[in-house]
Amino acid sequence: MAILSITQLSLDLSLGEDDRVELEQYLLHVVQQYASVLYRQSVKVHICHFAGSWKAVIKVAGAIYLSFNIYGDLRSNLDWLIKDAGLIKGYILETLTKDGFPDKRILEIKRRECTTDRIRRVFKRIDSYKGLVLDTRFVLDDPDVIHMPNAFEDRVHQEKMQDQADTYLERDRILICNMISRIVREELDHEQDRSLFIQSLDSEYRNYIEVTMGVSVQPLGSSPQEGGHFLAGSERPSVFALEPSASFATLDPREDFVAPHPPAILNEISQ
Repeated sequence: MAILSITQLSLDLSLGEDDRVELEQYLLHVVQQYASVLYRQSVKVHICHFAGSWKAVIKVAGAIYLSFNIYGDLRSNLDWLIKDAGLIKGYILETLTKDGFPDKRILEIKRRECTTDRIRRVFKRIDSYKGLVLDTRFVLDDPDVIHMPNAFEDRVHQEKMQDQADTYLERDRILICNMISRIVREELDHEQDRSLFIQSLDSEYRNYIEVTMGVSVQPLGSSPQEGGHFLAGSERPSVFALEPSASFATLDPREDFVAPHPPAILNEISQ
């Protein structure tokens, strides 16, 4: 499952174990229900908290290709998916304040980078690389250069500069390939998501993935419900492992929902 949203939340609270569990369950269901409607799929929500003032990282995991069926082309519409990740942060803040949590007790709430941000960075890097390829092309057979008194020295200098440019471009291309490999290997464990991402790449990068990683591009399913059973029962240790503590929730997509009652600790603080 890809990470569709990450929100970092820090509250000025000192909680006992029972209050902490109640607050986490409340946030789990608030985020999970909203995200299931937002992304129109069964999503998984994960919360890990840290010692001291209550600080947590809230992750929403799901399938990009199901959102792809909503938004259209992946490359041209990544901004919409990233915007949705920001909506989750806004909804958490709105819900806390609506349920009586004082603004001054919210020390920090911010959206952190997730899978869609890293995919967009790859696309931008590829576009930048294409621009560099065009900018570093040198025309060695320019008649104006050939008939100059120092034409030979000029050609040698241009060839040296071209070699340096080629070396730089090759390093940049290798970096792009490494970025792509990491996303395919660590971020996209759903076959449809991998296919969607790889199909959006230029042919040289598609060939690189197929040759070096043995990943072939599979046709995307036409139905947005395909893969739903896989999502409901899947696990993603590479993302959710090694956390200080964790809580999980999974819910089938719904058209509407009723927000859970706020925990007792919020009522006590608001009074």
